Amino acid sequence: MLESNFLSQTLDLKQTCFDIYTQDNLRLRAAYWQSKRSKTAGTICLFQGRAEFIEKYAEVIFELTARGFAVAAFDWRGQGGSQRLLKNTTKGHVQDFNHYQQDIDAFLQSVSTLKPAGPLYAIAHSMGATILLRSISTKQSYFERAVFSAPMVEIYGFRTPQLAKILAYGLNYVGFGECFVPGGGQKSISAKPFESNLLSSDQARYERTAQTLLDMPELSIGDPTVSWVSGAFNAMSALANPDFGADFTVPSLIISGSGDRLCSTPAAMELANRLRYCKGLEIADARHEILMEKDPIRSQFWTAFDEFIPSNI
Repeated sequence: MLESNFLSQTLDLKQTCFDIYTQDNLRLRAAYWQSKRSKTAGTICLFQGRAEFIEKYAEVIFELTARGFAVAAFDWRGQGGSQRLLKNTTKGHVQDFNHYQQDIDAFLQSVSTLKPAGPLYAIAHSMGATILLRSISTKQSYFERAVFSAPMVEIYGFRTPQLAKILAYGLNYVGFGECFVPGGGQKSISAKPFESNLLSSDQARYERTAQTLLDMPELSIGDPTVSWVSGAFNAMSALANPDFGADFTVPSLIISGSGDRLCSTPAAMELANRLRYCKGLEIADARHEILMEKDPIRSQFWTAFDEFIPSNI
């Protein structure tokens, strides 16, 4: 198992960061790192969750490049260092989840121009996992294998999901799509007090992300808009369809935590069982952000990853 002093892992994006443009002419921030080994095992493409940004994955990128992988990452439209979609830049907004496919297309086109070494693999988290699962199921995939962390298949703990869905659809239909969800605000979920957070039980890692947002507030977004939530319900409904994944042929690994109180782990495991070439792993006590968790939890993720995707370690 690789060891890393995560508190010292920071990314100097001046040399690795570049802009790419989507078909609808939105600017996305992307970055690329070479393997730290002489022989590259392949290229890992990182697909973040909602409200995340490249810097948050500094430790993960360090661990991947040390394993012999090159790494490519980008910020989704409307968050991180990519172009925002509304005048109020703190709103986590997208008009339609299908627009995220244009982000994937632009990102993969840019990766291809870099002539990445070895096969392409993917790590996708939460919202990013949902988007990539749908993309792979409907389009030709360039990935040899994919690892999905805490995919947003179903929201945890909704007693009346249909009512919430109808409310989101209704508010979006009558013109409130660009408003924060009821009760939402400008503060990032990663900047709220550690004691009540649902993301990670590792205080040092959690506070590292919060400090990054204090140092670079331009990377931060707050709660989602009504349109984003409406689009999320549509995306989750697609995953819940019994016919979803009928043509899904990319060998995949879905990893979720028993302590996740944002996305439903039972729903993620059910999806893993339904997909033909997919395995599921539930990690005890892990909260939503498994890669930002305590070392014993993260080590279980990396053990499963190393068994599933061959590297140079």
